[in-house]
Amino acid sequence: MSPLALSPHVVRRTTLPQRVLRHPALRGLDLSDGAVAVAVAALPVFAVVVDEPSAVGLACGPAVAHALPLLWRRQAPWAVLCAVLATAWLAPLGLAFGLVSADVGLCLVVAGAVAECVAVYAVGAFAGPARVTWPVMVAGSAGLSLSCLALAAADGMTEMERGGGIGLLLFLAAVVGTAFLPPMAAFWGLGAAVRSRRERVEAWEDHALTATVWAAVAEAHEERRRIAAELRAQVLRHADAVVARAEAGDLDGVAAEARAGLAAMRELLAALREVTSPGGAAAECAATTERKTSPQGALT
Repeated sequence: MSPLALSPHVVRRTTLPQRVLRHPALRGLDLSDGAVAVAVAALPVFAVVVDEPSAVGLACGPAVAHALPLLWRRQAPWAVLCAVLATAWLAPLGLAFGLVSADVGLCLVVAGAVAECVAVYAVGAFAGPARVTWPVMVAGSAGLSLSCLALAAADGMTEMERGGGIGLLLFLAAVVGTAFLPPMAAFWGLGAAVRSRRERVEAWEDHALTATVWAAVAEAHEERRRIAAELRAQVLRHADAVVARAEAGDLDGVAAEARAGLAAMRELLAALREVTSPGGAAAECAATTERKTSPQGALT
């Protein structure tokens, strides 16, 4: 046995990734979820690189924290929306505490607004029917407008207090929230349309699968009926032949006809067992339905 096989460090290195992949929080994720999160996190970082390259290190943390909840946008869309709206306040807080500059905070909020749009789309596509998810438009626009106003307040609180105070802040919140409402409505409508299309496709597939199973069951029943009729005819024909041979006193013929009748019955029973049974079709239907409704089959 080689020393490599005896090393516990090698075993630990080979099993740790498997344990991470089996973690309950990572079940149901695929490459598309990671790609969306990486793309959304890269947008504000790229904006900071263009505007202020020296602050890229400080911008990476809020950008990643803002986009990371999007990994679970299909499993828990409402929770992801709340997490995205909460992490949008990292930029205003960083500006208020002097950790980032006003330009970096503006890049994080403006470019990071894509995360809110993706979260609103996810609620429309995965959270339920449109009659339940429509308030997400108001929630998304309100949360985004509040984070923008918090950034503005952190950047110029003194000027705001001299210019109108809380009244001006509320007025700006209403104006900005109204401006953000149409794009949020567009993303929610796109998600709701995708969900409606997916439900129509699933309903059509269920109908087609049900029709196929019923056709298979009917065909199997008809085949059984035909075989039963043929079996009855064969048995009756050989039985009549046995009676006729017995009346004629031909004992050898009686034995031959009886053996022929038994052989024909065995052949037909063997053919009957080879016919597809309704139970097998129903089991195949259940397995296909289970595969079709698994989480990996969801549209993104």
